Amino acid sequence: MKFKLSRRRFLWTTGGTIAASSLAPADLVAASLPAVSSATEAVAATSIAPAVGAAATAIVATAGAMVEALEWSSSGMGYDRRTPLCNISMALRLMSKLLDDPSQTEISPDMLERLRRYVQIAQDQARHGIEVFNDWTDQTKFYCDYLKIRDRDKSSKELHPLHLQTWLPECLIPLQYRLKADEKSIRIQVADSLPIVIGHQSLLSEMVQRLLNHAIRLIPAGETVTLSANVIAPSASLTDSPHLQISVTSPGVEIPLDNLPKLFEPLYEMQYYKKFEHSDESPMSGSNLVLVACTAQELGGTVQATSSAGQTTFTVSIPVQVVSS
Repeated sequence: MKFKLSRRRFLWTTGGTIAASSLAPADLVAASLPAVSSATEAVAATSIAPAVGAAATAIVATAGAMVEALEWSSSGMGYDRRTPLCNISMALRLMSKLLDDPSQTEISPDMLERLRRYVQIAQDQARHGIEVFNDWTDQTKFYCDYLKIRDRDKSSKELHPLHLQTWLPECLIPLQYRLKADEKSIRIQVADSLPIVIGHQSLLSEMVQRLLNHAIRLIPAGETVTLSANVIAPSASLTDSPHLQISVTSPGVEIPLDNLPKLFEPLYEMQYYKKFEHSDESPMSGSNLVLVACTAQELGGTVQATSSAGQTTFTVSIPVQVVSS
């Protein structure tokens, strides 16, 4: 679910669609309102008052409906996310008060300037509200995905033998079109000597693909993501069973040490990685990372992030059974 500001096509549906295009009246009025000067003051009330009054009334009706819908659906939002809605609502109330004032029989230059200012406030805050609200809906989608993982059917937890040298390339098949379109590549590093292991093939494949999707988005065209795997013996990992370690490395992305644990917080990760994005897809890749962490925990494993020397690596470690060496 991805919507950059240039590609946002919707906000929310509550018996009707509240779209980014709902801001068009404000844009049009802000662009068409003439600058107040001595030359226009004399004719402002008579020549543009009806048009401005009608347009401003349309703004109040359109944006007011948007605010009502957003406030209705934002009961679960934090205070900071509701702030743009409050600002829009206040600007619209001030506009309505001006338009409904019985003492105002015509639009004076001063009133025109105040309306212009309120239009600008509503317009700016509405755009901010769109971004915040879409972030919120992305987070909601993340939790829905998490519930799907938690309540997944038992077939996805069935154990299967995994020949790592052939299984990992199969995980790349769904990504081939995207890799070709984005002019990016994935290099697989798996030793021929690695044994066959028994694990949850469906869940492991899902984790690998989520990590790769996350990594591909961060690198520019022409770069290569590295996918590697290893089997760690119990004595080396200080655990009671062997572990399958799968690592995905993105070149050109280095993250401060203090920020690494926060990458598994969806909204933090989404905001942080915007500066690295080289894709038209959603910045909400935080859902990828957190869902990987949820799945790893479900399988009794872990996921961690390391970053140094101009690259970042995510490593999943999952307990498995070794059937051959």
